[in-house]
Amino acid sequence: PNDTTDGNTGDSWCAMGRIAWFDALSRKRYGDVAGFEELLLDPLTKNVRSTTWMHERLQCDGAQQLNRTAMYFEYPSVATMLLSFVKYGLQFGYRSLTVEPFGVTNFSYHVNDLHVDFSPTLVALEFSSGREDR
Repeated sequence: PNDTTDGNTGDSWCAMGRIAWFDALSRKRYGDVAGFEELLLDPLTKNVRSTTWMHERLQCDGAQQLNRTAMYFEYPSVATMLLSFVKYGLQFGYRSLTVEPFGVTNFSYHVNDLHVDFSPTLVALEFSSGREDR
């Protein structure tokens, strides 16, 4: 377009991490495992594994917008949230932990002091309370 700065059409051409997050939550709510895996999680984690610190925005075709902020934290953060909260269904409350996986029947999740092994017949948890006396 000739009526925009440097041909930039704005946010309508980009897919921000927040959009992926809300899309993933709605796909989980309505049971669209294939859409979650193929359209959101797989492409995003592939990009994060190959680039880690990505540019701030993606184009509609999934390519990084190189004219945007480099070394942006949003996509690695969203990929982590998609894995832990949506795929593995790990939800932490003040005095609770809920495990509601989406599209996986067995998994092991080991990050820092949190260890979760899940199967249809067993959930094994190990974590630090953060207190020296326990």
